[in-house]
Amino acid sequence: MRKLKNIFSAALVLIFLFNNTVFATVYEFEVTSSADDPDASDSDNACQTSSLVCTLRAAFDEMGNQSTAGDSGIITFNADMILQPGTKYVLDSETSGGVHLPVRMDSGANNIDFNGVSNSDKVLIAVHSTLELKGNFDVYNMYAAYPNNAIFKLEEDGAVLTGYDAANPTITVTSGSADSNISIFGIDGDSDSTNTENVEISDIIVNATDNMTGTNPIINADNFQDLLIEGMDIQSGGQKIVSISGPDLKI
Repeated sequence: MRKLKNIFSAALVLIFLFNNTVFATVYEFEVTSSADDPDASDSDNACQTSSLVCTLRAAFDEMGNQSTAGDSGIITFNADMILQPGTKYVLDSETSGGVHLPVRMDSGANNIDFNGVSNSDKVLIAVHSTLELKGNFDVYNMYAAYPNNAIFKLEEDGAVLTGYDAANPTITVTSGSADSNISIFGIDGDSDSTNTENVEISDIIVNATDNMTGTNPIINADNFQDLLIEGMDIQSGGQKIVSISGPDLKI
């Protein structure tokens, strides 16, 4: 009888633990349109614009509403696309306590091109949390007149830009003008009064042999503390690789 009571008590404990377990959610959005429209309702966990399609901007809008520790996101594409954003994409997926949640952008077998000719910010993606890249992405026409512009810009403490696996991704940057004058990776290059801390760029292959001819370095780190750069394969056509202005760099 005592053994039966023990089994019953153990079963109750398991039921309690199961009912009080918070299961992580992986939000998966497939980009179906190369348009630049925002999400119609960025709190319903559905990537859908007012035109009933999923754009990359709408997917980033939805990812910004992730708020539960352990959650993550995956963005894929249903076809080859040329994306021409009017302003920068912003990834800001984190909990209310400031814990960054990872979002993976996966091109799959598709060719994903970013044409920056209409981009008023001259920043392609502003990373405020963790962005994992997988696949191949081409960027061109991202020229600008300002030294703090960057294609990928880490703008918040703890921001991470990384490749999802060792073989991927490849970022190919092609010059669209005589002087593109833009960095590929920037860390808080806007001269804020406070430093960006504990940021990381890792495991990304960069092909910039047909890159810009401006004075900006490929990695432009300014006003930061504790920057980690590792596992990078950067092919440059003569452009300076790194410019550093800040303490605690680890390469």
